[in-house]
Amino acid sequence: MYAAQLRSKDEILAIRAAEREYAKRVLLAQETLKVVREELATCYRENGVNHKMACKGLREEYAKLIQDPTHGAGYPVGLHGAGDICSGGMIGCWSERHT
Repeated sequence: MYAAQLRSKDEILAIRAAEREYAKRVLLAQETLKVVREELATCYRENGVNHKMACKGLREEYAKLIQDPTHGAGYPVGLHGAGDICSGGMIGCWSERHT
């Protein structure tokens, strides 16, 4: 277990702001994925047997989004030690605990 970590009000506010920003990015990525999926389905229906050529761009974009573990949202700030929150030498950042 880790010792109790005392954080200043500014650090807590920065963490909460980063969490809100990441939640927005996740929601945006989910909606983007949903829109691309719907456009691809529409393209398939409209083009019938020619869908392989007509929908190639949408298909590649959808495949790229699906293969990304975060579906385009990126990782939360601080998981890799490069974010604004952890760069200030804050105790308890992911990279500091697990390296």
